[in-house]
Amino acid sequence: MNKMNLRFFRFFLLTTFIVLISGCVGTDNNDDFVPVKEDTGNYTDIDTDDTDAGLFTYDSDYFIQSDFNFDFSGLPFVGVNMSGAEWDGGVQWPDRQLSRGYVSFPNYYKKFGMNTVRLPFKWERLQPELNGEFDEKEFNRLKTTAYTLRKDRAKVILDCHNYARYNGKLIGVDLPDEAMADLWRRLALEFKDYPEFIFGIMNEPYNMSTEAWVKAANLTIKTIRDAGAKNLIFLNGNGWSGAHSWCEAWTDDDDSTSNAIAMLDIVDPLGSNNTIFEVHQYLDVQSSDWGTCECNEWDTKNGCTSETVGSYRMNKCFTDWLRTNGKLGFLGEFGVQDDPACISALDDMLTYVENNSDVYVGWTWWAAGPACVDWQAATDPYCWPDSWTIGDPMPSGQMETLTSHIANNPSIY
Repeated sequence: MNKMNLRFFRFFLLTTFIVLISGCVGTDNNDDFVPVKEDTGNYTDIDTDDTDAGLFTYDSDYFIQSDFNFDFSGLPFVGVNMSGAEWDGGVQWPDRQLSRGYVSFPNYYKKFGMNTVRLPFKWERLQPELNGEFDEKEFNRLKTTAYTLRKDRAKVILDCHNYARYNGKLIGVDLPDEAMADLWRRLALEFKDYPEFIFGIMNEPYNMSTEAWVKAANLTIKTIRDAGAKNLIFLNGNGWSGAHSWCEAWTDDDDSTSNAIAMLDIVDPLGSNNTIFEVHQYLDVQSSDWGTCECNEWDTKNGCTSETVGSYRMNKCFTDWLRTNGKLGFLGEFGVQDDPACISALDDMLTYVENNSDVYVGWTWWAAGPACVDWQAATDPYCWPDSWTIGDPMPSGQMETLTSHIANNPSIY
């Protein structure tokens, strides 16, 4: 039997075994929840290794609950975004039973000491009608993925990746603030017993009044607390939540204010450090991109502007704002190309975050997950198996730099 046939035969046996034992997966609350088993279209699992089947067994202490006293010392949240469920179309949740991308956390990132997954989802897929019931299948996908990640000892940031919009309509302008609050009331009731789940109430609001965003966020925070949830909340600012632009106004309204002013009006009934301010910082000219550029301006559009651009942009305003006002921050998205200048810039920015760990609680790289687009190839071997040796992957420049910054972090496992 040649190598190709042997690989296929092992994949066939593994797939058969997974189907036979798939009923083993449940949830923390032991309510006999069974994840949806349905045709997943053209998506198939990547052949990993024989140990993958063993990942379906829960640990003996899986149902033990911990308290909500959080220790923020030493950057306790470091990991990756799992991109997939925030997309329209056929890209499914990053659960190991539904698509290929999920297995990268327990089989790869966790081995390097990463402990956090930012899990984007699309509001419209989860709640097809505002203030209505969740779509049962989509909610089961979310619960299956989130609870399985928790079993794998991940902290999970549930990230509504909607830019303060629902079907293109802006919260607080075209739609009432109560709509977002209703979404998070329902999620809070499901996940409120587990401190490992963090509520990222909205990704990157933009082109709106910052005051309007603060008003909507405050109602959602209050609604979450009224539901009895003590989970941490990670809150994005207006203007795509850029660290470099935290002190800048982001609308054409002369009366608009910056995040630095308006976000001081955020109120968490549990106390200020229970809502952590999340920023995103890319290192290209536009502070917004790092993937393949299909234009003729690669060096100026996608390249890192200097080897210290990361620390410069983080230090422009946001860090001092956190320290002056007694707040905590989190770097929720960042990414670079694998070239010498960008790798140096990445190392510089992560060193900066470490050196200011009195006000930062961690970071999550963009991105891994089942979307498997080109910018995930650098750090997710399960998306691009032909470029990696599964089981013994050679880290890219980006991955090598990321892992060099997590060796001394406290373990949560």
